[in-house]
Amino acid sequence: MSRWLIDDFGNMKPAGAVALAELIGIPCPDAEDDVARLEDYAILNVGLVVVQDKGTSVRIKCRPAVLSPRAFSTLSHWLLEHPHVPALVEWFNETWDTEHAPDARTAVNLVSYIVELKQRAPVTPTDRIRAQPSVQAARHWQRVKASVGALTKGKPDGSAYARVLDPLFFGRWMVGEVDAGGGGIDFVACGTGYPVLDPFFSAREPTRTLDWIKDDQYRAWVVDGFIDVVKTGRPRFDDVDAIIDWPRFGYLRTRYWRVLVPLTESAGRWRVLSASGNDSGIDLRPQDIKVLS
Repeated sequence: MSRWLIDDFGNMKPAGAVALAELIGIPCPDAEDDVARLEDYAILNVGLVVVQDKGTSVRIKCRPAVLSPRAFSTLSHWLLEHPHVPALVEWFNETWDTEHAPDARTAVNLVSYIVELKQRAPVTPTDRIRAQPSVQAARHWQRVKASVGALTKGKPDGSAYARVLDPLFFGRWMVGEVDAGGGGIDFVACGTGYPVLDPFFSAREPTRTLDWIKDDQYRAWVVDGFIDVVKTGRPRFDDVDAIIDWPRFGYLRTRYWRVLVPLTESAGRWRVLSASGNDSGIDLRPQDIKVLS
């Protein structure tokens, strides 16, 4: 087992009293209790990240509100060097909370969403969800289109979808079956790369509906996208900048690019692929967001 400290400049070094004292710039404490209190102080006030590598799992402790981009970059790179190791993320917002991630990609996605909590946005009944055509999503689709072609024949099962789509979208995908007549959607397969933002994403039943999503306005917008793809028969590529009411976090600015592609049709029911990728660089509301330091 090993423990590591990541400072606000992105430097990573073995954890210990000496390294901690040098990072904060104070004399080295002697007592173990003093070291633990100092470590928590550094997490809460100067953006320290503590990584505990147990070999078979990883534990991360941080406060996203003071996490620097360099520290997040170092943490992400370290996690992605251990791609299949599950992680426990312990993070502080107003209280300490924990979240489990089955692999490194999910852990990085989760932390990147939690980082958005330090950005407060005015919440109004209208204009919470903004989207525009996405060049980067269209380019990504062109790169993976040939590989997805294997899923456009017959009715593949969940394992077949996972085998093809996981490496292409790092687990951030879902396949929904859309009733072309009634507009109902059942999800027949889902990747593991979504953080636990909503109970829908952590459910593991073979078929799920969008009724799991608490935010009515966001759910209706997602449904409209699936129906639009079925009606037009054409892929859709979006950059999304939405303020979504997530059960764990409340109203959270969530930014991502999205691919919606019709795959197969049988007896009036279309299977549609929805895949996405985090991108906090997407900014469709520059006048609305105030960053609190």
